[in-house]
Amino acid sequence: MAAGPSSVPVSIPDPRGGPKRSFALTPLADVMFQLLIFFMLSTSLAPYALLPLGGARATPAEQAAADQDASPSASETGPAIWTIGEGNVRIGRDVVLHDMLPLRVAQLQAAGAEDLILFTDARATTQDVVTVLEVVRAAGLTRIRLIGRPSRG
Repeated sequence: MAAGPSSVPVSIPDPRGGPKRSFALTPLADVMFQLLIFFMLSTSLAPYALLPLGGARATPAEQAAADQDASPSASETGPAIWTIGEGNVRIGRDVVLHDMLPLRVAQLQAAGAEDLILFTDARATTQDVVTVLEVVRAAGLTRIRLIGRPSRG
């Protein structure tokens, strides 16, 4: 009988040496879920479109005295609406520069307005908003609402 090829197993050595190591994704997934839960619990879902910027609240006795002293014309006036632009404020159809704001706030107070709603224009800078708020607060108006418009772009 003729001898056939011998069946000797051929082994190729692993150049890395040692046993194969596998990469487990389970710890990575655990960390990702923990981060997801952390960020979900730490974020606030409150809307920031309306930020009341009122000062200290009056006590009930002070509020009752102020309500008695208020004239009927003051309670009938609605909130004043201003739009803050770049370097100016639009009040109705008038465009007022920042240096004329103290006069306009005094006129607003003389008319009996208690509330002021401030919209921001897309071109308004943070400094414009701060300047207007400083003038309004220095005049003593505390019932202010700042409403930002979403930026485009």
